[in-house]
Amino acid sequence: MLYLVLAAGTVVFIVCFKLLDILAQVRAVVTLARQAHGIMRSAGLTHEAKEAAIQKAAIRMAGCGGALLGRMALCLLIPTATVWLGTQSGAYTLADALAAASDWTFVIAASLGMTAVLMVLR
Repeated sequence: MLYLVLAAGTVVFIVCFKLLDILAQVRAVVTLARQAHGIMRSAGLTHEAKEAAIQKAAIRMAGCGGALLGRMALCLLIPTATVWLGTQSGAYTLADALAAASDWTFVIAASLGMTAVLMVLR
């Protein structure tokens, strides 16, 4: 039962990761960082123009970073809630769940499972 809940939590994490489009959000932050770097390196802009452009880029990056942080929090919260609900129902203890989740056989199996799910959802 415990391993089934942990496996389901792993699949839920990957599905949330894909549905919340976290990879696109990471790409957006990296793109904004590259643009800001390009502005700083630009020889054709005055110091004041660079300052204004960097401030605008920083605001956009903060927004994208905040959205990324929120999505990642949600992506982690949902599978964690699944495991926690199992502890609340009395099916297993939190110590048992932590021991099972940190067992190397589960880590390997979960990694292989996540890879398979990502390939299917690609």
